[in-house]
Amino acid sequence: MACQVALAQANKADFRPRPCAVSRRKEAIVRVISLPCPHCKCPVRATKSRTMSDMFKEITYRCTNDECGHIFIAGLEVLRTVSLSAVPDSAVRIPMSQNVRNACINQLALTL
Repeated sequence: MACQVALAQANKADFRPRPCAVSRRKEAIVRVISLPCPHCKCPVRATKSRTMSDMFKEITYRCTNDECGHIFIAGLEVLRTVSLSAVPDSAVRIPMSQNVRNACINQLALTL
């Protein structure tokens, strides 16, 4: 029962779009990324996060089911680029997805 109440509350709160405070253009929409508790499958809530590098963050989650009470740490990592940046930082090295790589190769192969 506690899990059902927590799930209903989490569904309302966790998927509500939030404006990005860093955006200079129109307000970007930021979605809360979450996952269920690995033990009881109830929703979890992020309690804190710690930036390990520009490309990796550790997030501490707590299960919303008081009977379970599981607390765990998950990782959030930048894996690959799906759309190239308009203002790239030469110090940042992010692998490109195969689709982006193919599109770049095709553009370089064009003869004007």
